[in-house]
Amino acid sequence: IAVASVLRFLEVAVPGPGGFSPIFAPIILVGYVLGGRHGFLMGALTMLVSALLTGGVGPWLPYQMFAAGWIGLTAGWLPQRSNPVLMLCAFSALWGILFGALMNLYFWPFAMGAGASGWLPGLPLEQALSRYGAFYAASSLLWDVMRAAGNVATESVDAHLKAKGFETGLNAQLLAEAAIFARGLRTGGETE
Repeated sequence: IAVASVLRFLEVAVPGPGGFSPIFAPIILVGYVLGGRHGFLMGALTMLVSALLTGGVGPWLPYQMFAAGWIGLTAGWLPQRSNPVLMLCAFSALWGILFGALMNLYFWPFAMGAGASGWLPGLPLEQALSRYGAFYAASSLLWDVMRAAGNVATESVDAHLKAKGFETGLNAQLLAEAAIFARGLRTGGETE
């Protein structure tokens, strides 16, 4: 949590392009290796601690905590693979978009009023989704695409560095074995 919170502090001090944020890689990896419960706690507490460090406490914080927690939670549901890099990259790209879409929900009814892309009580679901889609596309889709690209970049940095001949110390096989071992400890079962 401390490392991810410091990454958030660095993100605020030196902003990246668009919605890029390095904090999602540790959240996803913790969820993948240690399971959904730990992943949820990693995501929620990372947002809380980093908000306290950066002064980013506001009405959006609980939504950020839940959304980041869900990232870690669902990472724990991913199947174990011998080389999970591509799967984790696809997962992180998906959550780069979903995180922004979930975060926009907290202020959408208040930001747009009753206009063409605003929320109105009693609207049928398809109309509400259509209005939200227009709001999302106009307000933050490009920002979230940049976040998704940044998530893929941070998840795939190990594979890229190895292709260039650098040794990073990360090992996909070791990561998979650690995940199996950690899940075995949680369930009390035998590990391989």
